[in-house]
Amino acid sequence: MKKRRLLFLTALAAVLIHGTAGAQVFQAVMLERFGIMDPTRTGARPFALGGAYTAVSDDVFGLVYNPAGLVQVDRNAFSIGIHHVSVDIDNAYGGLRSAQGGSYTSLGHLAGVFPYEEMDNNIVLGVGVFRAGTGDLEWIKSGLWSGGAMSMNRYMQSGTIYQYRFGIGVDLSPAVALGAALVVWEQSLDIVDEIRYEDTDSIALYTDDVEVDLDGVSLEFGVMFFPHEALQAGVTVSSPAWLSYDGDGVVDYSGTYKSGPYVGWESDPAWGIIEEDYTLPMRFRGGLALVTDLVLVTADVEYVDWTQTKYEGQRLDDEFAPGRDVLDDVWNLCFGAEIRLPWPAMSFRGGYSYAPLVTRSIDEISLIVDDAPESIVADYEIGTDRHLFTFGIGAVVDRVFLIDAAVAFGGFDRDTGEFSEKRDITEIVVSGGYRF
Repeated sequence: MKKRRLLFLTALAAVLIHGTAGAQVFQAVMLERFGIMDPTRTGARPFALGGAYTAVSDDVFGLVYNPAGLVQVDRNAFSIGIHHVSVDIDNAYGGLRSAQGGSYTSLGHLAGVFPYEEMDNNIVLGVGVFRAGTGDLEWIKSGLWSGGAMSMNRYMQSGTIYQYRFGIGVDLSPAVALGAALVVWEQSLDIVDEIRYEDTDSIALYTDDVEVDLDGVSLEFGVMFFPHEALQAGVTVSSPAWLSYDGDGVVDYSGTYKSGPYVGWESDPAWGIIEEDYTLPMRFRGGLALVTDLVLVTADVEYVDWTQTKYEGQRLDDEFAPGRDVLDDVWNLCFGAEIRLPWPAMSFRGGYSYAPLVTRSIDEISLIVDDAPESIVADYEIGTDRHLFTFGIGAVVDRVFLIDAAVAFGGFDRDTGEFSEKRDITEIVVSGGYRF
């Protein structure tokens, strides 16, 4: 596996240094950490169906999966949900292994849709805030080198990605509907990145403390087809997402020499302002659904060419291998099924989603060389690519109250030859709704 070394860029330095060696690869690593490239899946029912909802979208979640599907809503509806994630991360490098678990709970969504039938065409309006991803992350990496040197990295990050969506669905005919949504992005990230390095002569500690806010906007357009009473199809196209990160941070460097005149020392804090612009690529998603009174079977496919991602207006090219992109294009696949019982009014659901990792490189570990922090970065091989198995249940009470719950299990693992990482993911989503 080809190894590369580059100037260490922590979360603060990565967003302060433009064009520095290693910046392009590390920008891709940071986008993965921030959760920006993860698929958007929210709501207990669509989540239980593996996210295969483009050809369904018959409730408030049409705002996320296909705004054209909103035309199927015939009553005012309100919905709220909670999203919980548990992640266990196992890292191994240089003969040392570390395991870290994190548990995070956030608002899943808060949304409403409102039919407007005063015109010849059925029009449904919708508005809501949805969890679109998470930047919640915590891990420890440790490594040993010849001569007794040891490095320990600790990374702690928190911040949910939310999207405020304003959508409309219009019924053109009994067989075709159109929809559109304005998407406003928002995320607040708190990041602490530490490197503790110890050798025969000294102990050094770098701490990078960053607060950064994400603001952005994108558009989404959808089409729904109803060629048969039991068959539905949906297509959505998302525009590029124009995102900006703004904030500030401080780097502290302190340590102790075990011998010599400098027994203890501490550097002055280095402050910085963060102003970064990214452009995420377009997304194309299509789906089919077989719909009957008792059974729903649905499947989605999504294509995203992440090589088109831009940082400060420039594509992310691998500076160590000119002409090679640091991100891949990917196909995401989702499948789901639902069995409906007429009495009691309950549904049982299951699904599967496959969302390949997008980055080509990973930072193995960071250390301190000649009193300067440095990170070792390498390409990785995927053992098991990112996937989730989902299960759920739903119930309707008095024809107006909806209660849904979903659970998912999955993860991924990857290996550079000297560094290995394994993540086990558990997610729980609970939603409640009211139709009036």
